Amino acid sequence: MEYDFTNDLSTGETLDSCTATITDNAGNDVTSSMLSGKSVSTPDVTFTIQKGTPDSTYQIKLAGVSSAGSIYVHYITCEVFGTLSIVTKIGDSTSNSYVTLEEANDYIRNKYGHANKWDILTDEGKKRLLIESTREMSAFNFL
Repeated sequence: MEYDFTNDLSTGETLDSCTATITDNAGNDVTSSMLSGKSVSTPDVTFTIQKGTPDSTYQIKLAGVSSAGSIYVHYITCEVFGTLSIVTKIGDSTSNSYVTLEEANDYIRNKYGHANKWDILTDEGKKRLLIESTREMSAFNFL
């Protein structure tokens, strides 16, 4: 994961350091078991999150310290999902998406023809977006 502090830093200011902590739903600090490979390359901090429990939510707190001594704090909510199945069969009570993952990949590649945010998502992340967007579109009252 990468977080960009550009909007926080004043002109000429750089990001000198950053601490990152992760807490689970119960407020327990799980930083040592889930966070690794943190590095700061102004204005970004990069780190790896691993070993989350499926169907759990974690809060990541980033506290960046600038060359001017300013402290900038940001919170990121991270949800961990298990394996999702896409069901596109019309009329099926378990149907949860209008398109398959392959159809979505083809559509987005043909529409944009270049690398984009969709391409950096995992297949599970893409499935999650397809299911969420289907749920949102189904809430509309179409004629």
